[in-house]
Amino acid sequence: MRARFSGYPTPPSSVRRAGSGQRIARSHYALPHGLEGIVGGAYIFIGRPERYVEMCRAELRRRRDAPVAIRASLVFALVFAGSGEEAMDASKGLIEAAEAAANPMSLAFALYADASLSARSTPPALLTPSAGV
Repeated sequence: MRARFSGYPTPPSSVRRAGSGQRIARSHYALPHGLEGIVGGAYIFIGRPERYVEMCRAELRRRRDAPVAIRASLVFALVFAGSGEEAMDASKGLIEAAEAAANPMSLAFALYADASLSARSTPPALLTPSAGV
């Protein structure tokens, strides 16, 4: 039996919220620091990472300033979509841009996106915790 955490939204409700977030992002309001890129993460949990990729790319076209959070979200989306090479290309200069933004959340998210690339390119046997560690 799968555990259900009451504090977390279910995948269908998350996707509905992602759709609402996209409508807000498409309006004349821009979320601070490019947070509109994060709302599409729900698509990963329903097995539609390509939809997340499309959403991030659309936001990057719409917002010409290319916020770090949207760029990092694109990296995550590409990793989960199985597009490792594209993810590597999308991550170029991401950490430097986050450092230049002087926003701790943006830097943390960029580092997390960069780590996701490392984890995806590491053989699964090396990611398994060894006994006694």
